[in-house]
This record gives sequence, structure tokens and C-alpha cells, in this order.
Amino acid sequence: MNPGSLRIVAARLDRVHRTGLCAFLLVGGILLGWCVSRLGTGSSPGRTALVEALLADPGAGALIPNDVYGHLHDELEELLESGTSPDAAQMQSPEAVVLLPSPVPETAGARALREAGAEAGPVLLELLMARPTPWERIRERLGARLPIPALRFSAGAAAERRRMAGLLGFGILRERGVGALPGLSNLLHHAGAPMEAGLALGDLGEAGRRQLIDALASPDPQVRGTAALALGLEGSGDRRVLKGLLSALDQGFWEYHILGAIGRVGGDPGEIGRSVSRVLLLDPGPPACSVEEGMLVCLAGWCGPHAVTALPALERRRGSCDDPRRGLVERAIQRITVPAARLGAGNGNRDW
Repeated sequence: MNPGSLRIVAARLDRVHRTGLCAFLLVGGILLGWCVSRLGTGSSPGRTALVEALLADPGAGALIPNDVYGHLHDELEELLESGTSPDAAQMQSPEAVVLLPSPVPETAGARALREAGAEAGPVLLELLMARPTPWERIRERLGARLPIPALRFSAGAAAERRRMAGLLGFGILRERGVGALPGLSNLLHHAGAPMEAGLALGDLGEAGRRQLIDALASPDPQVRGTAALALGLEGSGDRRVLKGLLSALDQGFWEYHILGAIGRVGGDPGEIGRSVSRVLLLDPGPPACSVEEGMLVCLAGWCGPHAVTALPALERRRGSCDDPRRGLVERAIQRITVPAARLGAGNGNRDW
């Protein structure tokens, strides 16, 4: 065998050895991480059974659809085009794709929650706080080196599954999980809190809703956004929610999730129109031709004549935006001026 062939064989053997070593370390790391995770935790058999049942539930493997939190600007444009009013029945909120159907299906997770009793709240809270563990990150890095896709692993996906299992549990418990309220509230205000914390608070009924409304005044934009998203998914029916959202808007928090939640909640078009008009008239106000400015334009048009004071700001924007944005502004102006002209003819000099 010539020297070139020997080098090729040696290189192949080296690759095989590296792959074998990675596989060995991966399996060893998984086993060691599994063992370490169970040392000193003091987990009772019931607690362990609850976690395993929730993680095995198909709902824990679901992802929160992007429509829930990522297309609020499209929803507002649809409201502008629909011709409806903020005090009319709202379009169906996407909560059905996040929350559990009613009645709750009889799954292993639901049965385990009933058996866990008072211990369930702390377990669910712990799941909601899940982040990738060091061992999961090692497993992810080692698996990425292997040529076998089945052995690859995502530490982020594993942590997300645990958080979804916690959210699933609170969705099953609803008001019965109110004992976890202090912990959930603390988690919501913690830096980097997951979206699931706000959604879980929304599952706790009246007590959770009060916490979310209070969080709209937080100085942290992430906390405000998470709270607004959860409140928006609750839909209309509670005037305190709209008041909290408009108060945040009046404080200068013209943020994506707050504006989207106003559209999902709806309410008195006069109140919404006044707050939105004030923001549009600010100088400086929202960045020109930004997504948030477009959402404010949609809300103004949605309110019709109740946002008539926003017309000077809308006229300025009509001349400064590109074609797609200009069309949006023109539709908002039409929604405001046409009904305003009709109402003005029958009401003298009524001040909207």
C-alpha cells in the first residue's frame, strides 16, 4: 500500500474515532446529567409523576403560533377595512389556538394535576421558569458533531417544551391555580420573563387579570408587552383592561403589543379615538412610517369620527409615506371624514 493510501485510511479511522468519541460523550453526558438532576432535589414521586405526565401531554409539544403575537398590525388593518366600530363585537381572538378547549380533555396530565393537589402550583411555576440546563447545552453541542440526525438535540426546544407544559397545567387548573399568583407575578417582573408567564396569569381569572393590568404601568417595556399580549387574548368585556391600555398609551408607551391589545379588546370609540389622536399629534411622535405609526393610523380610522382631531396629523403623514403606507392613511382619513360629514349634517356643530 502506497503512502497516499495509508494517509486516506488513517484519516477515515480518525473520523470514525472522533465520531465514536462524540457518541460516547453524548450518551455519557445524557446519563450523567440525568443522574445529577435527580440528586438533592427532594422531588417526591408525585411531583416527578406530574412533571413527566405534563411533558408527555401532546399539548406540551405545541408551539405558540406566530399569529398570537406576531401579526397584530395585520389584525388592525383588517379592522380598518372591516368597517366595524371599536364598540361592536370583536373579531375572534386567537386564544383558541393557545388555550385549552372546554371542557378540558381527560389526559394523563389533567389526572396528574388532580392527584398532585396543592403541590401542583410550585411544580408548574418551576416549569414556566425553565431554561436550557448546562447538560442540555453540552448534549446539543455534542449532537451537532454527529452525522446521525436522530441523535441531534435542541436545548432551547427542550426548555420551551417544559414552559409549555407549565402553561398547559395552569390552563387546566384555571382559578384553582391562584395559589401560584405571587410566584407568577414575580416571574412576570423578572428580567427576561417568558411570554408564558403572562399567559399563565391570564388563566387565573380575576386575580391574574388585576396583576396584568397593574403590569401595564411597569417601566420595563418587556413586562408591559407581555401583560398587554395576555390581556388582549382575554378579549373584550372588562373596561378596566381598556383603561389600563389607554393609560399606558397616554404615558408614551405606543408599543406594538399595547396597540395590538387595544384592537383586540375594543371598547368606547370616543376614549380610544382621543388617546390615539393625542399620540398622532405629538411632535416628536412615533417614528415616521414605522409599524407602530401604521397601527396608530389604523386605530384612528377604526374609531371613525371619534378620531377627527387626528386629521391634521394624518394629512401630514399622507404626503410623507411611501405608496403602501399612503394608501393606509387615505383609508383611515376616509373612515373618519365620511361618517363625520354625515353626522355633522344632522348634529349641527357637534364636537367629536
